[in-house]
Amino acid sequence: MPRPDAGKKQVVISYSRADERRVTSIVSHLRALGADLSVDALDARPDQSLQERLARGGYLAAMISPSSSQSPWARRDLEHALAEEGTSGRVKVIPCVLESCELPPGLGDKQRCDFTRGLFPGMAGLVAGIEREAELITCSLDPQRPLQLDLAGLRAQLEAALLLGGARARLYFIIDAERLEQDLAPAWKNHAQAHRGSRSASYAASAELLLRNLATCLGKAAAAAQVTHSALGAGLAAGALLEELVSRAATLVLYEHWKLLRAALGDEAIRGQRAVDGAALLAALDRIDTLPGPAGLSPSKALLAELFGVDGADLVEVELRARPPLAPALATLPRGALRVDTVSVWQHGHCPPSREIAADAWPRYAMPGLVRHFACQAAMRLARTVTGSEISFAVDDYESVGPR
Repeated sequence: MPRPDAGKKQVVISYSRADERRVTSIVSHLRALGADLSVDALDARPDQSLQERLARGGYLAAMISPSSSQSPWARRDLEHALAEEGTSGRVKVIPCVLESCELPPGLGDKQRCDFTRGLFPGMAGLVAGIEREAELITCSLDPQRPLQLDLAGLRAQLEAALLLGGARARLYFIIDAERLEQDLAPAWKNHAQAHRGSRSASYAASAELLLRNLATCLGKAAAAAQVTHSALGAGLAAGALLEELVSRAATLVLYEHWKLLRAALGDEAIRGQRAVDGAALLAALDRIDTLPGPAGLSPSKALLAELFGVDGADLVEVELRARPPLAPALATLPRGALRVDTVSVWQHGHCPPSREIAADAWPRYAMPGLVRHFACQAAMRLARTVTGSEISFAVDDYESVGPR
């Protein structure tokens, strides 16, 4: 049962089915931005769904293209939204231009989101239209170290956002992996044709989804970190903690992504990448997988130990029992993040997380592991979208913690 959307900003995406592929990427990134947005994607068709949503207020993001301009249903829905905006003031229409074309009547004086220049310039405009005081932080992969984000760029944007927005700044994170997806598209297409219906083809599909879901995972983790950020204030410590959390979570998810992709496409496809240094990536994967630590774990304890700066023997895997409707989850933590007597207490059953995991340890150690768990769930469930109602990064959403 999904959580109610009360208190969230309502965003309706109206588009033509001919533009579905492009719109899907926009919707995925918009949903990744945080918990305060409720996003509905609705292709223009002859029913009352859009009208019912507009009656509740919110925003209509109208995807404009030659296809939508020729669609009578898209034109009718836009006209209805503009009329509702004029009479009630509860709806705001945001034009999103996918391809250059003549704008429909009524949109000439509105600020447009220009997706003709690429996904991320358009997303910046769309976010600004919905949440004017929000700070959009665009993360990109480090070309020379493909298991990491570009930390210099991330740090500069975080410092500017915290300086402008203060302790309660609303930060929205988005991952810029468009070039990487473009580089990988031919390899995925060839692989799918050669291995149609095979298990190997499913690996490739999982790897593709895992990268796309990285944006969702980063957005959810960053939203959860806002609680810690607000408590610490807008000083250096808060910015450093957010950087640490986002970068660790990204590395764990990227490790899973590249491992899946390597298994599906082989080393040559990895070496042929232009967006990242493929040889450096393969060397990093080989180094991590040969570090001391039990084999067969995902992600390897060696990678977690490296990220947390501890010995692999100091890591412990715990089960987090969630309150309905959330799903239970696993997290791997350094023993130092737990109270000294936790193991002995576990002999008598599970314990509330707040009593066993230190407040500062939760975002530093538990959240990155939960982000990876969330990403893997999303990647493996190819038939549907895994939502935030199934896993959370807030300690209050879990009833107990205990041994796996």
